[in-house]
Parts: sequence; structure tokens; C-alpha cells
Amino acid sequence: MAIYSDELGLSESVSTTYSTANTYSPLTNGRLIGVRLYACGDDVTSVIEGVEVRLESVSFGGVPVTVMTAGAGIRTAPAVPIPVGSVNCDLPVRTGINITVQIRNVTDDTPVTTQFMILGIFQA
Repeated sequence: MAIYSDELGLSESVSTTYSTANTYSPLTNGRLIGVRLYACGDDVTSVIEGVEVRLESVSFGGVPVTVMTAGAGIRTAPAVPIPVGSVNCDLPVRTGINITVQIRNVTDDTPVTTQFMILGIFQA
């Protein structure tokens, strides 16, 4: 039994409605046991507030996985570190059955120069 991580998606989305960041195809049959969400600002004028990622797959049995994190608004110095969004789960994955990765910004402000990386932790 091996545990490995893989990038599920990378997004520069500034949308406040769900947009598809990626469609991920699992490398092996096994289980998705965790999801991590990393949020980065590209420059000092970046605006990052709430971020929500939703993963869906028919192999999950109709149950989505949701992970969130929150920034502190504009990233001027001194910028406060953005906590890593993290959720543990235990869902089956199979090669050939894709995982849809959707992302949205949860804010009343306009997100500016954001970048998000979604990492999956798998057990095979």
C-alpha cells in the first residue's frame, strides 16, 4: 500500500461562481484520503479572501468533497500567511473515472491576481 500526492488542478480564477479548474484522471485505483488547497497572491496588489474548491466524481457516490481557505484581503506588506485549506476524506478512485475540480472565490470584493493549487493525497 502506497500513499502519494498529485496536483489535481492549478487555477488563476477570479470567478465568484464555480468554474472548472481541471478534470483529473487518477493515476491508479485506490482511495482519495485528503485534499489540500494552497492560495498565493502574485503581487502586493493581490486580493484573496474566501476560496472554495469542490471535487466531484461518480466514484464518490454523489458526495462532493469541499475544501476552503481564507486570505486576509489585499496582500500588501506585511502580508499575513494564507492558511492551507485541508480536508481528510476516504473516497474510492478509479483510473478512467475522472474527478472534476471546481473553484470559486467567496468574496464581495473583486479577486485580483490570485493563484490556487489543489493537491490530492491518495492511497493505492
